[in-house]
Amino acid sequence: MLFVLFIWAMVLAVCVFLIVFVAPIHFVFFGDPYDRLIISLIQAFIAIIAVVVFVFALSKLKKLYVQRQIKLGEDYHH
Repeated sequence: MLFVLFIWAMVLAVCVFLIVFVAPIHFVFFGDPYDRLIISLIQAFIAIIAVVVFVFALSKLKKLYVQRQIKLGEDYHH
């Protein structure tokens, strides 16, 4: 159960990061003559990097979970 809660916490953390920091990034460039396409590309790049980091973190977490389950199973049978 703790594993699932931790995954949901990670999902929510990534969502909050994207909403709070990435979405309003156009305010950073406010007043500069940056094209809307350039700002959208920057936002998309940051969002893709965030999702890739999230996927790698989930993969690492899954490996740790599986190793722990295998260890618990071995301890149970011995």
